[in-house]
Amino acid sequence: LYQDAHGLIWMGTRNGVSVFDGQEMHQYHHQPDDPNSIMNNYVRGITGNGSDRIYFLTLRGICYFDVLRERFQSVTEEQMTAFCYDRRLYMASGRTVFDEREAGREQVVQLPDEGAQVMSLAAHGDSLLIGTEEHGLYLYELGQQRLTPLIPKVHVGHLFRDRSGTWWVGTWDNGLFRLDAQGITNYRHRDGDPHSLCSDFIRSCCEDAEGNLWVGTFRGLSQLPRGAQEFVNYYSIQSNSPSVDSSVWSLLCDAQGTIWVGTYFNGVSYFNPQLSFYRSYP
Repeated sequence: LYQDAHGLIWMGTRNGVSVFDGQEMHQYHHQPDDPNSIMNNYVRGITGNGSDRIYFLTLRGICYFDVLRERFQSVTEEQMTAFCYDRRLYMASGRTVFDEREAGREQVVQLPDEGAQVMSLAAHGDSLLIGTEEHGLYLYELGQQRLTPLIPKVHVGHLFRDRSGTWWVGTWDNGLFRLDAQGITNYRHRDGDPHSLCSDFIRSCCEDAEGNLWVGTFRGLSQLPRGAQEFVNYYSIQSNSPSVDSSVWSLLCDAQGTIWVGTYFNGVSYFNPQLSFYRSYP
């Protein structure tokens, strides 16, 4: 899920891209005889440069939609496992992170563990966070060219920075980590505790207009109210509350404060915590 500079909501699926313009959905699919169509229908991630390019991580490589020309263009046809955008496009293959420049792709850093597989990237300013499959989380300082391991031996599937500058690290089976000036805090699911996370399998995070954190998990949606240490959980469909499939894949809080929930089985839902409305697109 991604919102572009014009307010459009882009949704990546296993069958192309859907775009919501505020009134209706539009679809983009790969067309074998059209070189200006999206390169592959299986879209694993979306990001953008904040103006005229929307980037897509697909099973075939990375491409972007040129907003001005209204066509797709290839960045690389090499399969990548993660990407992000902050002043430039960063991408990863295996244990190596690259960036895209006018002169072409350049290596940024290579992780020391030969078996490492980069699964998530997030950049802000001089900091590049690198999440791996089973080899934990690294911080790479771009200016100093210094690589520091932060969290060992976890599968990092999602990275999110909130408006206060706190980093949230979603893992597969090891819960949610918070990185701030006070250190590292790990939030876990605890059987019998209704105020703990829905699940330790974290897929996505977003922050709403009130500064509350929303966490998408394998078993539902958890909300961490601003300043709180206990979660409010939403496991299934209920009237007058966030109605979500139990398995949340992606989250986005748009410019109007509406939260979009991409699910594994039942399409996309969206709701506004302040205005108390809910809709779903299967």
